[in-house]
Amino acid sequence: MMDFRKMLKKRSPPPAPEKKIESEQVWQLLMNADRKDYEKICLKYGIVDFRGMLRKLQEMKKEQEDEMAKYVSAISNLRHIRVTKEGVATFDLELDLKDLESKIHLYKDGEMVPYGFNNQTKHCLRRLGKRYHFQVQDLCPEDAGLYQVKVEDTVVFSTELEAGAIPPRVVVPLAEAHCEEQGDAAFECTLSKPCPDATWYFQHRPLRLTDKYEAIVSPDGLTHRLLVKGARLSDRGLYSLGTGLHTSSAWLVIEGPRAHFSQGLADMEVRQGEATTFSCTLTNDLGPGAWFKDGVKLTTQDGIITQQDGLVHRLHIAHVQGPQAGKYTFVAGNQQTEATLTIQDPPTIPPDVTEKLREPLVVKAGQPVTVKIPFQSRLPTQATWRKDGVEVVGSSCRGARVVLGDGCTRLCLPSATRKDSGPYSVTLRSKGGSVQVDVILQVIDKPQPPQGPLEVQHYRRAGVCLCWRPPKEDGGLTVERYMVERRQAGRSTWLTVGEVPPDHTTFTDVSVEQGRKYTYRVRAVTSEGPGEALESEEVLVAPEDLPGLPSPPAILSASSQGITITWTAPRSRGSGHILGYLMEKCKKGSNTWTAVNDQLVPVCPRFLVDSSTKDSLTVRAGDTLRVPVSFEAASMPEVTWLKDGLPLPRRSVTTTQDGFTQLLIPTANLSDSGRYAVVLRDSQGKESTHSFLVRVAARPQAPGPIHLQENVPGTVTVQWEPSPDEAQGVPLHYTVLTHSSSHGSWQEVADRVHTNRFTLLGVLPGREYHFRVMAKSELGASTPSDTTQPWCLPRQRDRLTVEPQCQRDPDLSQKPRFLVGLRTHLLPRGCECRMTCAVQGSPRPHVTWFKNNQSLQGHEAAYSTDTLGVCSLVIPSVSPEDGGEYKVVAENPLGQAVSTATLIVLGNPAGPSRRGQGNHEPLLTPGEGRLPTGLSMGEEWLSAHKRAQMWTCSARRAELVGFFSIR
Repeated sequence: MMDFRKMLKKRSPPPAPEKKIESEQVWQLLMNADRKDYEKICLKYGIVDFRGMLRKLQEMKKEQEDEMAKYVSAISNLRHIRVTKEGVATFDLELDLKDLESKIHLYKDGEMVPYGFNNQTKHCLRRLGKRYHFQVQDLCPEDAGLYQVKVEDTVVFSTELEAGAIPPRVVVPLAEAHCEEQGDAAFECTLSKPCPDATWYFQHRPLRLTDKYEAIVSPDGLTHRLLVKGARLSDRGLYSLGTGLHTSSAWLVIEGPRAHFSQGLADMEVRQGEATTFSCTLTNDLGPGAWFKDGVKLTTQDGIITQQDGLVHRLHIAHVQGPQAGKYTFVAGNQQTEATLTIQDPPTIPPDVTEKLREPLVVKAGQPVTVKIPFQSRLPTQATWRKDGVEVVGSSCRGARVVLGDGCTRLCLPSATRKDSGPYSVTLRSKGGSVQVDVILQVIDKPQPPQGPLEVQHYRRAGVCLCWRPPKEDGGLTVERYMVERRQAGRSTWLTVGEVPPDHTTFTDVSVEQGRKYTYRVRAVTSEGPGEALESEEVLVAPEDLPGLPSPPAILSASSQGITITWTAPRSRGSGHILGYLMEKCKKGSNTWTAVNDQLVPVCPRFLVDSSTKDSLTVRAGDTLRVPVSFEAASMPEVTWLKDGLPLPRRSVTTTQDGFTQLLIPTANLSDSGRYAVVLRDSQGKESTHSFLVRVAARPQAPGPIHLQENVPGTVTVQWEPSPDEAQGVPLHYTVLTHSSSHGSWQEVADRVHTNRFTLLGVLPGREYHFRVMAKSELGASTPSDTTQPWCLPRQRDRLTVEPQCQRDPDLSQKPRFLVGLRTHLLPRGCECRMTCAVQGSPRPHVTWFKNNQSLQGHEAAYSTDTLGVCSLVIPSVSPEDGGEYKVVAENPLGQAVSTATLIVLGNPAGPSRRGQGNHEPLLTPGEGRLPTGLSMGEEWLSAHKRAQMWTCSARRAELVGFFSIR
């Protein structure tokens, strides 16, 4: 019978696709190639303009020579890549360097390749004088590509290793085969590329193919199969497949009713230098047996000790070294067992380096930083630097560069900033294991300016009072003090007027001159020195003004006992306080005025407040509360401060000067909320009271749990429980943030959300989305509330096949038109108004909102949204001023469409809404120099203010008639 399978013609497999390289690398290859190879390279990479190539190549060579001249005096004897019989790729060149310390770098396909200086690394460099000899060992298909040698940052030589020049290697080695006597056994081996010259061996001798031995090659030429038919005991032994450079071997075991292993060899994994022992046990004694490593028989000269204790056979290695790793086999009779010895040899970092890295590395901002980590490794090592879990290269650290040299790795920052501070980690990884070490980098800088604005108030005789907030960034150091400086208008010199401890943020300058203008600035001072200054606007120290004229006196009554007159206080009280009134008289027809009273007519104590003063204020917990109050009286009255009708707590500080009193609470807390009153009492027992309400509030509480659901395909709706502060009527809004598996940092996707839900559009399948919600008010933001599980849409695996259409695509362009128009709204004051419409058009129309024909773009009290053609105008809290005619205009190049509606706002408020909107108390800036505007006066003071001033004069003669003058 004929075997037609042997008569089939073998077909060579299709060539593997060659790796594409960049056009810039092709030109680098041409610059270093021989002229005879230009045509081959141009045909290979698709360059058809040969003359244009020569002109451009000449220009590039001149540019390269200019660049090389910076570092290289001469270059010669260039030898391109060639593969030796041993399977090693080599190329070399001669360089005459101007600076022997210049760095030599090796690149493959544009990426830097680390290399060593011995044969233990895959890429190595041997240097002999000016000769540089590069080697690439253990070639595999991935090693094909463009290799370049750079001196510093300049390419001096380029050469290409083609995939066809790499010899085949064993991808799937032979495996041990077992069969019974007279049975068939098969060996199979897979190569990396076809090898027509592959040869089978038995016991290290070429195997003659007969009817007993059949060799089969797969159609792609990669898989070689050997079939041993009718195996006998004489056929057992070592079979091998050789490619000329690589060999794969395996044993053929003929099984029969003989002894076997009750316990075989076990795989071992030890560190280099440690001891290890292989052990196996037979059921019957088959003699001393033989030990093999990777198919080669071992002897005592290989550094091993073999022992036999009855049926137990052992192999002992006292000090394991790198070359001893591999597969170990024990053979006794026709029985064998094998195991693998793996040597752990991770990179090591010297202990003294680890000890030094426990302390933070402190550097100054603006300076270059280089963190060097030395290590020892016998295998090729990769280094990965991370900051806050994110790899440094390619992240937010701009300009950061990681360098891996021979025995060390470096992290280089060209100019350190405060953002570079934090924990870093470097992981050194090789085939023998990995090691990680942590580094803490602390970048210090001068502090930023204090937070403003710098409040400046002039309180007459009390001086000029300044107030500021601590700097947001202290430069990594503790603020030691604040330095206050002053500059007089018209001068360029700044004068230091005082220093303030770090726990105080107020200062009073009493050394000012009336009628002059001053500018102030404040700096935070640390051990690095003073930081940038926070500067105030120019303030005028007003001069003393005289009071205005009282109203003309009016006679209420006259008798023989005296005359009673009345007048009103002057409209302008001047820069001081009115202490009292002097009176004069003269007879009718006379110009001589005589004094009536020797002592001033006293003025009842009263507070100097106006319509700009408010009766309540709000302050954030932890801030400084400072309330100044001005008053006037004939003499210094007794000043008493009360809280809810009781004396102030000890932590409250009050100060009183001429016509001025102040309440100061350094650190306000929730217990400081209440009604405060200040009482003025003069020597005659007359009193005047001024009160105001203080509310101390903390930052809003965090929202409740977050729920995610998909209402529309491709979107995710985020819904959360409202913050508990909403039930207390605190005006809040929410901010929504997200980050996906493709972006590690949080991104803000919505702000000023006045509802408890938000819909994210454009959700991509296969990505994980995490969400975070924060409640915000005028006092700040709450702690975030995060989702417990990410949101992920499953990726659709079905393939969609679209057949090309022969007909032309229809023209879908159309002018805008409203699918749903606006409608009239009738709402009570304080409610939320949302006007919505739907518009269609192609190209997508541009939408503009108008009120009474005036554009609402950039309006502070309203905002608009446009989502897939659904347009909305939202007014969070309507007022009567918001009523009117609203219009939305949609425009594109083909035309426009208009929709109008009317908003009617009722006068009566709707009460507190669910969102807690409505009128609210304004926030008092910590340390502000005056009370909030709008503080109403008490009934008692108003009556006293409007009451006419009266004085009764007793006269000796009742018939006295004259004129009175009041000053």
